[in-house]
Amino acid sequence: MELSNKLSNLRKDIDSVENEIKDNVISNQNELFKYSESYSNINNYNISGTSQQLYDKISQLKSKISADYDELSNDIVDLTNVESALNLLRQVFKFRTRRTRQNAAKPRFKQGSRRFLNNVFDNLAM
Repeated sequence: MELSNKLSNLRKDIDSVENEIKDNVISNQNELFKYSESYSNINNYNISGTSQQLYDKISQLKSKISADYDELSNDIVDLTNVESALNLLRQVFKFRTRRTRQNAAKPRFKQGSRRFLNNVFDNLAM
């Protein structure tokens, strides 16, 4: 949950930075065209210091988002694996308790039950 909040906050930050860049470009568009016409051989885009800082901030935020996304996806995979393992354990214990209640004199499992338990433990090992 914490990672998802971080991810949404980072996305909001990126949106605000992109909006700042758009506003900056629109407000300075005439000046940018004037510079690009005058100095077309030197610098076609003439990125000012503030615009460069905004671009740097966007790249930092994108790298943070990708790192948090990777972390979050790994956590989701781990939680899914734990959940499936817990469900399998619940099934085993329900089966075992039901079996011992029905036939307390013969606590041994049948061959099919052994295969089921082997599958459960194989899934847990993954």
